[in-house]
Amino acid sequence: YQENIDRMAMYRPTTAHRRAFERLCRGLIQPTDKKFYLLTGSYGTGKSHLSLMFANFLSRSSGDPEIIGFYDNYEKLDTSQGKMLRNLRKDGQYLVAICDYHSGNKFDVKI
Repeated sequence: YQENIDRMAMYRPTTAHRRAFERLCRGLIQPTDKKFYLLTGSYGTGKSHLSLMFANFLSRSSGDPEIIGFYDNYEKLDTSQGKMLRNLRKDGQYLVAICDYHSGNKFDVKI
């Protein structure tokens, strides 16, 4: 738990990460955006770290103490987008489901 908080507080998103993050948030801003996003990149480019930040962004409101550092750092690099993201996540939560697609098991949803 503490390691996650520390990572959030220390995260300094690069320009490429900020652009990717903002594109991923498009579905929250524009609910009619029915695009599928595939995050790819070379080893060590920060895909896992970006995914961790996005999962925290979705699962926590912007007022949670655990995520304040994330917004502060984002706003230092891009004030307007950082404020927009903070306002976007004022309250509520999203369910974050991480699929283990390497396991060989099928991902079935039964209702």
